[in-house]
Amino acid sequence: MTKLSMGVIADDLTGAMDTAGAFASKGQRVRVMCKTISRPSLLTGVGVACINTQTRNVDPAFALAPVRHAAKDLVDAGFGTFYKKIDSTGRGNLAAEFTAMLETTEAVAIIVCPAFPRLGRTVVDGRVLVHGRPVQHTTEGQDALAPVTSGNLVELLTAEGELTAASVGRSIVDAGPGTIAAEIKAQADKGHNVVVVDAVTDGHLDSLADASHEFPGFVLAGSAGLAYAIAGGMGGSTRNPVDAQVSGGPTLVIVGSRHETNRGQLRALVEKGRATQIALEPGEALSEPVDRRVYMARLLESVRAELSAGHNVSLAWSDAELTSGSATNPVADATDLDLFVGTLAYGAVRSVELSGLVIVGGDTAFAALGALGGISVDVAGEVEPGVPYGVIADGPAAGVVLVTKAGGFGDERTLVRALDLVEGLTGS
Repeated sequence: MTKLSMGVIADDLTGAMDTAGAFASKGQRVRVMCKTISRPSLLTGVGVACINTQTRNVDPAFALAPVRHAAKDLVDAGFGTFYKKIDSTGRGNLAAEFTAMLETTEAVAIIVCPAFPRLGRTVVDGRVLVHGRPVQHTTEGQDALAPVTSGNLVELLTAEGELTAASVGRSIVDAGPGTIAAEIKAQADKGHNVVVVDAVTDGHLDSLADASHEFPGFVLAGSAGLAYAIAGGMGGSTRNPVDAQVSGGPTLVIVGSRHETNRGQLRALVEKGRATQIALEPGEALSEPVDRRVYMARLLESVRAELSAGHNVSLAWSDAELTSGSATNPVADATDLDLFVGTLAYGAVRSVELSGLVIVGGDTAFAALGALGGISVDVAGEVEPGVPYGVIADGPAAGVVLVTKAGGFGDERTLVRALDLVEGLTGS
């Protein structure tokens, strides 16, 4: 069987999408699978396949099986090179997922560097920094659903006793690809099955990507930052056009993340008259079932009215504190809120022909596409680095342009540019 270019496994949907965008921006034909599903036939005919396992916020024991299944699907589909997409701040079940990758792909070791310098994420002395600060002391590292307990990657990866890790420092990285490759080989020869590599510039990532050609039996792991460097060396055809099947309709923007960055992005949409903003109240969305259904019906009526009038609509959670739900289980509350938004998106798509969906937040995107029956997305490129776009391939929203964004990505005009792109592609 012919070995294809790259099989990618990500722990959340925006991660799968932004990594896909990195490869698509370099001319690769890329498909994202929104969830783990044993249908390798859906992965054929593409240069890069990205599978979302949705395992970032689960208990480590529950991360193993989805990653094993996803890796097996990629192996069965003929992929021989693998990339484990991880969060640029080190959130998630890194040790468990690396263990599953090693077992299933039978790789010698994993070379890991989550740095994404253009977003201020770097790795220095094996430690993750965000704009120069230790990640555990930043907003990103204190995520309520997936907090980072330590920025020391070797410490994080070896805590469960399944992996043995070593670190390659900046002085070696500065020396270039040949020196990097020699050090990685030396650490692997010592029995280390994970090698953490420093990077503070895009040039460092380029050097690591070049060095990785010496290790075909290894898995690479990193954020979209390293994915750009790898994609740059793969070549590819001209960018694939988006095969949007709708035109002229409005766009629904769903902001599930409460990251502070999104406030300015939403404000820019409203101030420029690009979207009607409708606030979602978390307390009402987590209320008793009867009250929740009444609230949903009221919201859906407002959303449909605005969309039917041809207005773009942005949905975002208000700043109100929770007055309902489980005060002791923020993960359960967050899941319920995402499911609520997913149901709302389904109701909108079923009643109004949309040109586009712009979704902020990985869990929100997963819930919305799940409610819409979307299994796969063909990714064509990027609005900007870290903000990919493509076309939903199946379900009631098939043919709709999809833009996704992690909560902390972008500047104040990112959502405006996303709408510009959708409208340019669909003539809306």
